[in-house]
Amino acid sequence: MKPSQQNRRATGAILAFPVMVALLSATACGGPPAAPSLRATLGGDHTIGVFAAAFSPDGKTLATAGETTLLPSGEVDNSVKLWDAAAGTRIATLEGHAGIIRCLAFSPDGKTLAAGYNVFRQEDRGSSIVGWEVKLWRVGGAKEIGVLKDKSLGLGALVFSSDGKTLAVAGGGWEANKPVGEVSLWDVKSGRNTARQRGPYMTTNGTAIAYMPDGQTLATVCGSATFWDLVADGKADVFQSEQRQSFVAVSENGRVLASSRPRTVEGRGKIIDGEIRIWDAVTREEIAVLEDGLGEIEKLAFSPDGKFLATSETLWHADRKEFTKCIRVWDATTGRRVSTLENGWGPVPVLAFTPDGATLATSGGLPGSTTGVKLWDWKAGRVKAYLGGHFAQVLGLAFSPDGKTLASASNDHTVWLWDAATGRGANVLRSVKDAPVYCVAFSPDGRLLASSQGAVVRLWDPVTGKETDELTGHTTGVTAVAFSPDGRTLASGSSGVVYQNDSPVVQPEEIILWDVATKKVRATLRGQTSTRCLAYSPDGKTLASGSHDKNIRLWDVATGKVVSTLEVPTERVQSVAFSPDGRTLASAGVKTLQLWDAATGKNIRTIEATGWEFSTLAFSPDGLLLAAANCALGPRPTRDTVMVKLWEVSTGKEIGAMKEQPWSVYSLAFSPDGKTLAAGDGRGAVRLWDVSSFAGAANK
Repeated sequence: MKPSQQNRRATGAILAFPVMVALLSATACGGPPAAPSLRATLGGDHTIGVFAAAFSPDGKTLATAGETTLLPSGEVDNSVKLWDAAAGTRIATLEGHAGIIRCLAFSPDGKTLAAGYNVFRQEDRGSSIVGWEVKLWRVGGAKEIGVLKDKSLGLGALVFSSDGKTLAVAGGGWEANKPVGEVSLWDVKSGRNTARQRGPYMTTNGTAIAYMPDGQTLATVCGSATFWDLVADGKADVFQSEQRQSFVAVSENGRVLASSRPRTVEGRGKIIDGEIRIWDAVTREEIAVLEDGLGEIEKLAFSPDGKFLATSETLWHADRKEFTKCIRVWDATTGRRVSTLENGWGPVPVLAFTPDGATLATSGGLPGSTTGVKLWDWKAGRVKAYLGGHFAQVLGLAFSPDGKTLASASNDHTVWLWDAATGRGANVLRSVKDAPVYCVAFSPDGRLLASSQGAVVRLWDPVTGKETDELTGHTTGVTAVAFSPDGRTLASGSSGVVYQNDSPVVQPEEIILWDVATKKVRATLRGQTSTRCLAYSPDGKTLASGSHDKNIRLWDVATGKVVSTLEVPTERVQSVAFSPDGRTLASAGVKTLQLWDAATGKNIRTIEATGWEFSTLAFSPDGLLLAAANCALGPRPTRDTVMVKLWEVSTGKEIGAMKEQPWSVYSLAFSPDGKTLAAGDGRGAVRLWDVSSFAGAANK
């Protein structure tokens, strides 16, 4: 579990939904905890991730399809999203597919989108493919206009003919215990099958198809390269390289093929790098060989004109003794590597070039988190746009003082600035140095945004999105930042975790107080071990810090001395926060919430939640409510799994419970009017909950 940003000075106003009388009634009568209404979800557009993507012929629209992985609750994502590729905004969501989308294809005029998926039959030992369906959508208006169905094999790839009247489908499966492959042609207008031909086996994952330059022959790749002439009803012509490499990619224009040999390990651990060969699909002659330190090759994609090839790979770094993931772009005519894009360390399900070849779309890059899409200017080696929000856990949240902007920090190395009223991503802040961002905080006047990244504290102008300063002084990763109420001082704490012989070791670490005006160290607080969270008292005289050593320390900011130490039994301290009046300090351990008298250090109340692991907490601006989040999913999470709860501070009574998709929640922030609670989860989504009714309930 990653630490999350704790001291969030969150003020501002957000429009709230109408108060629901039923919520107040249930709470007032002592019934079960009420359920706040969900106002909006920021990011996390695909429930699990992005498995397939395709650009429209003009490059203005990007279609994405949900990942195949099951949700913890057993649900799947069968949706298709349409994006404005330039603005990075979602245009439409296409729903109603009866299966997980395997492939997408635009018609040549860009007016029609085909989305293909397989149909399964449940059996005693699992499920088997019994056919496929392709839904046809009118892009303008996002309206379903037809569906093609087949009850034989599975499908793996789609392509429209140049006139858009025919859709070619490639796939395969098993018949009479034998593997078979098939290409079929379908009349788009009538939905009628016009031709069908069997050939070498093709899988439903990893198959590619394209029309050859003659506009009649189809090329498919899936281990072997096969050429099909269904119009002349000729036999499938199979091509295999002399090196017996697997064919894995074909260019959109059907002119170029790619074959690959995987990275292997021989005797005594000798590593043989992978190899990719480029072939002329018409003459079947070898054009180039790619050998420049190729690692374990996962995905390949040609630019539409076949001049460039993108690869996603796992590379072994002998000097660092570690594996990393990267995306590389190659000149397909010379075999020369022209660009390397660092993309985290997780799988990359999607590689897709824009029609002009200037932009590369990718998904993934972090384990288990592929919910968004990055658009790369691959020649410059930089990400120029993000679609769909964060790619990984949202570890920190903070509202701007005017309430118009919500900042979210993530394990995907970015900070997003969201328009709190519309829910749209307004800006993405990313440093040239990649590292997870654990925390984020606005200055009281809203002119600065502080975030962590590695052992560095970064200061940003939230209006322009430009980095203004870099504060260096910590030796381990910064895990918490907090501005003093007057905005003159910024406190930062770090994990104290170093690695010795590949094992984590916690060492004593310092809390640094920075002069915001000069960017110099104002004071150093020593004696803390592994700072996980920080919070200033409202008068700015006391700083609370939570540690991995089960202690909460209260520091006199003026002297830099510890004035009190509060021990949380058997638990590390996950989060701390002062009530707005400064009289109460709340802390979250792994299993309990503690309320303390801030003046005497006396424990006032202990709150427990069965089956929970607390990750963070937050006071409402009026101090009447305490919100806390759960990061333990349990063995069988469902939509009814509660991940955020509200308690009445004066009584400790639970009065609200948030239910939605079952994902761990790592960060919370109230809007300053107390009407909205933002919650950041483990898949990169931020949910805005309407809690306006609960302030009234807490007063009863």
